[in-house]
Amino acid sequence: MNHTRFELRSLVTLLLCSPWLASAAEPRDAAPTVKRAGQRSQIIQVRNEEVPAAAPIVEAPKADADLSLDPISDESRSVRTWRLAELQAVADTIHPLLQRDRAKIDSARGDALQAGLYPNPKFDTNNPQVFNGQNTLLNAGIQQEFVVKGKKRLDRAAAVKVVQQNEFAYVQDRFGLLTALRQQYYVLLAAQRRLKVLQKLQEITASSLATGKEQERGAGELAHIDVLILQIDNQRVQADLENTLRLQRGARKQLATLVGDPSISDDQFEGSIYDAPPQYDEKILNEFAAANSAYVQIAKLDVERNEILLKRAVAEPYPNVTLGPAYQWGLVQGGEQFWLTVTFPIPTWDRNQGGIQSATADLAGSRKNVEAVQLEQLRRVADAYSRHRAVRAQAAKYRKDIIPNAMNAFKLAKKGFEKGEWDFIRYLQVQRTVVDTNMAYIDLLENVWTTAAELSGLLQVEDFE
Repeated sequence: MNHTRFELRSLVTLLLCSPWLASAAEPRDAAPTVKRAGQRSQIIQVRNEEVPAAAPIVEAPKADADLSLDPISDESRSVRTWRLAELQAVADTIHPLLQRDRAKIDSARGDALQAGLYPNPKFDTNNPQVFNGQNTLLNAGIQQEFVVKGKKRLDRAAAVKVVQQNEFAYVQDRFGLLTALRQQYYVLLAAQRRLKVLQKLQEITASSLATGKEQERGAGELAHIDVLILQIDNQRVQADLENTLRLQRGARKQLATLVGDPSISDDQFEGSIYDAPPQYDEKILNEFAAANSAYVQIAKLDVERNEILLKRAVAEPYPNVTLGPAYQWGLVQGGEQFWLTVTFPIPTWDRNQGGIQSATADLAGSRKNVEAVQLEQLRRVADAYSRHRAVRAQAAKYRKDIIPNAMNAFKLAKKGFEKGEWDFIRYLQVQRTVVDTNMAYIDLLENVWTTAAELSGLLQVEDFE
C-alpha cells in the first residue's frame, strides 16, 4: 500500500493547495456596473445576499495541457481569444436578425415618407377630343385633389408610430439575442470548467485503478471486487469526460451561431464563472419591465397609433375636393373656351361608420393589450428573479458551508488513511464526494450566470461582465 499512499498523498497536496482555499479568505470582487440602454450607469444592489464568488477546487491545467481534448482547429486561420463584450460587438454588427430589423426600420421610414406625400396633379381634358375636319376641337386641362381635415398629416403620424414600433422591435430582438448569447457564453465557460475538473478526476481514477491492479497482482491486499469498483469508477469518469467534451463542442457551435459567425467556434473563449455576477434590485426590475421595456413601449405605441387611426377614420367621410381648369380650342377661330371643374363625393349613405367602429374597437383592445403586456413582463421578472435568488443563495451555501465541509472531510480521511484507520475504497469515496460537490457547484454557478443574463435582458442592460 505504500505506492498507493504516495500517489494519494500527492493528490492531497494538489487539492489542498488549490486556489479555492487561498481565495476563501479574500474579499469578493465588487459587482460590476449595470448600464441600461439610453440611461446612465448605476449599481443595483440586492439586500442581505452573498455573492457566490469562489475559485475551483482543482487547479486548472496549464495552457498547453489537454490539447487532445480541445476541438480541432482550422490551421489555415488564426485562433483568437474572445471575451463576452467582443462577441456582443460582433453580433451587433453582423447578425442577420439585427440586419433584418434595421432593414425593416428603413422600410417603415420609407412608408412614413410616402404616407405624407401629397397627391400628384393629373392631366385631364375634362372633355373628349373631337377630330372633325374644320370642326375639330382640342382640350387640355389638369386636376388636383385637395385633401381636407389633415388626412395626410394623420396618415404620416400613424406611419411614424410604425417606425417607432420597428425601432423598439429592434431593441427587443437585440436584447433577446444578447440574452441568449450571454447565457450560452456562460454555459460554455461552465462546460470548460467541468472538462478541467473531469480531466483531473480521470487522472486520479486511472492512477487508483493502476495501483489497485498492482496490489491485487502482488501482495493481494485488494480484493478483486475492489478493483472492479475502481474500474467502474474510472470508466464512468471517462464517459463523463467524453460526454462533456461533446457538449462543449456543441456549446461552442451554438455560441458562434448566436454571434452570427460559425467560423469562430474553434476559437478560444475567455472568462470565469467564479467572478461576481451583477446584482439586481427587484423593485427597479419591476418598474422598468412595466414601464420602459421594449415590449411595453411597442404596446404603448400601438395605442397612440390607434388613436391617430381613429381620428383618421372620423375624418374619412369629409370629402376631398378635386379642382381643375381646362381649355378648349379648335381650327376655326372663336371656338375657344375655358372652364373650371370641381368634383367631390357626397357623403350620404357611406359615412365610414364601419371604419369608425373598427378603429374604436382597435383602440380599446390596444389599451388592454398594454395592461396584458405589463402583467406578462412582471410575471417574467418574478419568475427569473426568484430562480436567480434561489440558485444564488444555494451557491453561497455551497461556497460557505458545503465545500469547506467536504474539504474538512477529505483532510480527516487523509489522516485516517495514513494511519491505517481508513481502507482504500472508503478513502476514494470521500475523494469522489469532494469532486462531485465541486461539479455541483459549477452547475449552480452556471445557473447563477444564466439567470443573471435573463434579468439583464429584462432590464435591457448594455454592459454585462
